[in-house]
Amino acid sequence: MLDKSSPLPLYYQVMKDIKRQIKEGHFAVGTKLPTEQWLCKYYDVSRVTIRKALSELINSGIIRGQRGKGYYVSSPNINLSIVHMASLHKALTNSGILSTSRVLSIRTITAPSSMVRNTDILPTEKVIELHRIRYANGRPISDQVAYLVEKFCRDLPLEQLSTSSLYDMLQQHHINIGYSKQTFMAALPDDELRKNLQLEGDCALLSIHATVYNTDDKVIEYSINKYVPDRYCYNIRLDYLPDKE
Repeated sequence: MLDKSSPLPLYYQVMKDIKRQIKEGHFAVGTKLPTEQWLCKYYDVSRVTIRKALSELINSGIIRGQRGKGYYVSSPNINLSIVHMASLHKALTNSGILSTSRVLSIRTITAPSSMVRNTDILPTEKVIELHRIRYANGRPISDQVAYLVEKFCRDLPLEQLSTSSLYDMLQQHHINIGYSKQTFMAALPDDELRKNLQLEGDCALLSIHATVYNTDDKVIEYSINKYVPDRYCYNIRLDYLPDKE
């Protein structure tokens, strides 16, 4: 089981063994791990050692802890790199992940105050409000409310977005996407978000406010996207630019 004569710390050996068992399918995604007491007896180590091993597994995103309930095997995190602009649907698909959406509502309204405040859209502008839940391999990862400028997007078959990309749809209708500006922040979920994203308890969400422009620098979309952080994350490369004398 554990090699107590090894220079490797016991907690590290426990962590590696639990990780191996998860990888080999002995503990499936979503299942509960044995109790700390059981693990102490199984590995013949102290509770401090077990808790250290479990803490390392939590920090690695391999398991998650629920206060008063125990530890559960997590789904693998979706890690996407920000190199260039791409739709979430295409980014997931290119990573071998099944991307789907559940459209909750589609309606035409005047531009909301958040869009007017953060873009150069006039408050009288008509927009199509699209509310949907985004899924990766059947698991909800984000709640998106998108506001599409109606004069550009009124002919789009938005009801087909359950299995297709909005950006592909825009391109197919000769709406040329130029670039986007994104703002990252934290947000707390309300009861509706907890239900839609299948959240257990309170956790801060990764909130991304994105404005998409066409090649003529006109706003075509403003969206508020709220991601579950332990299911999805961005990787960003930043090159250092030294000061010029």
